[in-house]
Amino acid sequence: MRALALGVLFAAGCSGMADKAGADDSQDVDPGGGDTADGGGDVDSGESPEWWRLEADLWVEDGVPVLDETVLRLSVLLGTDCVDELAADSVVVLDDLPHETVYTWWELALPADGWSCLAAGEGPRPGPIRLGVGAMHPEVLAVLGSMADVEGDASSSLNGAYLQLPDSDELLVFGAAGPEAAWAGEGTAVVDGTLETGSWWVRTAYSFPMAGASSPTAATSPDSGQ
Repeated sequence: MRALALGVLFAAGCSGMADKAGADDSQDVDPGGGDTADGGGDVDSGESPEWWRLEADLWVEDGVPVLDETVLRLSVLLGTDCVDELAADSVVVLDDLPHETVYTWWELALPADGWSCLAAGEGPRPGPIRLGVGAMHPEVLAVLGSMADVEGDASSSLNGAYLQLPDSDELLVFGAAGPEAAWAGEGTAVVDGTLETGSWWVRTAYSFPMAGASSPTAATSPDSGQ
């Protein structure tokens, strides 16, 4: 499925959340009567990849990812996944939150070197990305049980994961985030910007189109699914 875009269209009669782009598993999902997204993973190995995804293992202290203990994984969906594991060059905490459903917002500068899966102009390059933790979105919740790292009922223990790409004002909710124990259904999701110190996993539910790739999924509004 494709990632959920915040702030593109506004649906009447709904209240406060996010928007989508495309699901990472191979089955079609149509939560709440929205557009059904095609699976992004079954691309013939002779074709150019059309989708990429982002995941991260963050070590958070005082609400900030520690650079030398944080790994970002960017992969392309092309038959067998190709994965780049990268460390951010810098991280800045942003006080100006992009939406009421985002509780913590960081700007991460990606390295210029070390890329093997994504060519120049593909994926999030060039420029820094903005990554955040916030409220769980209903369309991510709808596919939560199919995510590989979820064990048991994690519907009340995980938060939503949010992203802005370089040179874009579009806010995307693309997956889930939480401490390792939260993926096993332990604890409760944060409701503000107070993140506990320790390991936080960010995992993809919705993948992103490569530059120039078409998406069959219409953008929905920040209010979708409410």
